[in-house]
Amino acid sequence: MPWITAFFLVGFVRVIESQEKCNSGWFGERCQFQCHCSSCDPTGDLISSIATPNASVVSYSPWLDGDDLTCYVNEAIKNVVVTLWKQVNFQWIRLAVSDPNVVDKFNLHFEKVDILNKRYECSRQRFHLLNSRVVEIRCDMDELFDRIVLEGEGVTSLCSINVNGGRNVAMKQPTEQTSTNGTNVASNAVDGNSDSNFNHGSCTLTNNETDTSPTWTLTFDEPMIVNSFEIITREDDPWRKYVYKSAIQFFDTNNDNVLNYTYLIYWYPWYQFIVNFNKVALKKLSITAPKESFPTAILTFCEINIFGDCQPGYWDLDCKKTCDTRCPTSCSVVDGSCTTRCLGYTDAPLCTKECPPNKWGVNCRENCSDRCANRFCNNLDGSCTSGCNGYSDPPYCTQACTNGRYGLNCASPCIETCPDCESCMEEDNKLKGTYFGIGFGVCAVCILVILIFGVIYIKVIHRRYNICKQCVIWCTGDHDGVEVKPTDAEPINGSANVDIGSLSTDRTTTTNISTSASGRSIIDGYDVLQGGVNSDPYDMYRPCPPIQRST
Repeated sequence: MPWITAFFLVGFVRVIESQEKCNSGWFGERCQFQCHCSSCDPTGDLISSIATPNASVVSYSPWLDGDDLTCYVNEAIKNVVVTLWKQVNFQWIRLAVSDPNVVDKFNLHFEKVDILNKRYECSRQRFHLLNSRVVEIRCDMDELFDRIVLEGEGVTSLCSINVNGGRNVAMKQPTEQTSTNGTNVASNAVDGNSDSNFNHGSCTLTNNETDTSPTWTLTFDEPMIVNSFEIITREDDPWRKYVYKSAIQFFDTNNDNVLNYTYLIYWYPWYQFIVNFNKVALKKLSITAPKESFPTAILTFCEINIFGDCQPGYWDLDCKKTCDTRCPTSCSVVDGSCTTRCLGYTDAPLCTKECPPNKWGVNCRENCSDRCANRFCNNLDGSCTSGCNGYSDPPYCTQACTNGRYGLNCASPCIETCPDCESCMEEDNKLKGTYFGIGFGVCAVCILVILIFGVIYIKVIHRRYNICKQCVIWCTGDHDGVEVKPTDAEPINGSANVDIGSLSTDRTTTTNISTSASGRSIIDGYDVLQGGVNSDPYDMYRPCPPIQRST
């Protein structure tokens, strides 16, 4: 099973008109959006359709070359593992394939490099088809991950992979601080420069002589859903202590304080915080120097990155466009399109109603296998959830029962009437135990009837014999379950179709089919009456005289 690993950074690029001249690598109304592609003009236009993040190591470069037409097609690939350079809060992954028929044939799960034995399923996996060959897949995850595992037919036809862990929504947003020392202004922390050397002029610093309660504040242009943030402090160690124990507060659109953190990291120049899994739209962030440093409090750091995206109902880079009425709260933040397909759900674009127990897959269009007990299966991958019919390896159900076993997970032994169990392996008994499950009950009733009426005249005894013969047929599916000596009638070679009551069988014989002048047929040593609808059903199939049991 080939495993292919790609390491790359997270990036996001869209096209937007610019109203002022931007420096190279920046675009937007205030030049607030940063390019992450190899070639990007000041308006944000791209040479290729979408930017591919930079890769440090990659097994197959076509997946990361920014070209959706360069592909690596290999039917032997079963899994693709994408390893990120750091843990991120996953937002979506963009995949391009060469075969449109497999554009939505992907199943995602997540892992952590330090806990590889734990699997995190993609919650509410949704597909946005950008065109016939490109799909954007979204999940609702509440943890950080650094490994994404792709499975399904789609991995055999991959052309491009792009991962988004939330864009930096703090970039070039309005900021202020209660005081400033020199040119170390508040906006230095959102200029896109993560250089932690204070002497290079890209850090903030408050005035400790006049400001006894220094506070730095960022206000979003539009409310944002924030997934995580990180603060990059100064590399000169003595100054890092002025951020240690700082109070970090987030405020919603009503200016209510909804999230609070304390910066307790001292030894590392940056640290990432996971925030806001309640998906509350945030409007403002403030950082206040620790009280322990008063009255000579100082607040200084070099960059703050806040990862997130538009609040539900809005899309585009500036989050000012509203979603279509068909999906008013769940459209793609990239192009505003509605979800058209859900993995394991029936109600796109909402994706809230899970498949019924016997369905699975995208929009629940796949049927669970008849190998699954009761045809119940996992709504995401079709694996059997209630065990296997005639197979021993749940939940995959690929190993058929061995000779002598049948039923749920092959837990039941075959019945005694097939001693070598060849028929048990070949017939329906192998899968469902039908003959055993139904026939056993019928035979039990037969025995009870025999005990009650055992003293009745010889005709009833004949009926009792025939009833048990019928039970054996139901139990084993074998018409030769009771052996008798054949009659002396002349055999007729050929095929015969026999209708006996509700029992019908087709069989070919060369030794024991004969007819008599009386209009009776002799089959396997049994006298079959050609009676009408009023004939006794038990007398229609009775042993031919004389009856001799085999020993």
